[in-house]
Amino acid sequence: MESQARIPTREPKMTNTSPDEIRAEVKKFWDFFSCKSETQFAEMYIPSATIFAADARRMELARLMLVRRARELFGPASSVGASTRLMAEQSMRPGIRPRSLPP
Repeated sequence: MESQARIPTREPKMTNTSPDEIRAEVKKFWDFFSCKSETQFAEMYIPSATIFAADARRMELARLMLVRRARELFGPASSVGASTRLMAEQSMRPGIRPRSLPP
C-alpha cells in the first residue's frame, strides 16, 4: 500500500488575541474613522475582502466600500464622530472568540 504524502498548507497559524489587543484595534479603527484619516482607514482592510453592511442589506468588496466611504463620509462637508465603550468577549475554544458590545 502506497503512503500518501501530506500536502503542506499555507494558512497562517491562529494566535490568541488578548482583550487589550482587541480594544487597541477597535480604538485605532474609530480614531482613523472619526479623524477622517482616509489612508490609515483604508490600510485596515484587504482590498479583496468582503464587507457586510451594518444593516446587512448588502455586501461589497472592501475597495468599493472605501471609495463609497471616502465620498459619503470623509468629504470636507461631512462630519463624523465616534466614542468607544467596553466590549464583552466570550471564549468558546482556542482561536474562536465572539465579541459584542454590551447594551
